[in-house]
Amino acid sequence: MHLLLEKNGKKNFTTKIMGYYGIDLGFAYSGSSSKPNADDPTIITTQINDSFNYAGIGFLGMKYHFSRHFSISAETGASARFNHTIYTEKRGTSTAEKNKSQSFGLSFIPLSAIRFAFHF
Repeated sequence: MHLLLEKNGKKNFTTKIMGYYGIDLGFAYSGSSSKPNADDPTIITTQINDSFNYAGIGFLGMKYHFSRHFSISAETGASARFNHTIYTEKRGTSTAEKNKSQSFGLSFIPLSAIRFAFHF
């Protein structure tokens, strides 16, 4: 499952130059379950993996209009990501063992896009 929300805005500096900005927010979930030893009921192992991901990407760009139909733009940005994973393993009749991990990442994107566009 993946969910993406977006918020953006723009500002005209001149008739040919426009600045724009925004943020994209995202959420994703993935899960899996397996029984690798299903053929031998005395040592059945169950493995369950759940992962929750949250992300935000902020962007800032400038667009220059050569004419009514053509423009070029450049964009920069920064992103932040957080991941929370829960791994559960149960062997035979033993108590299930849970392992949790979390990670956080922050990155700066000096130049994320250069676009040459044709406008209808």
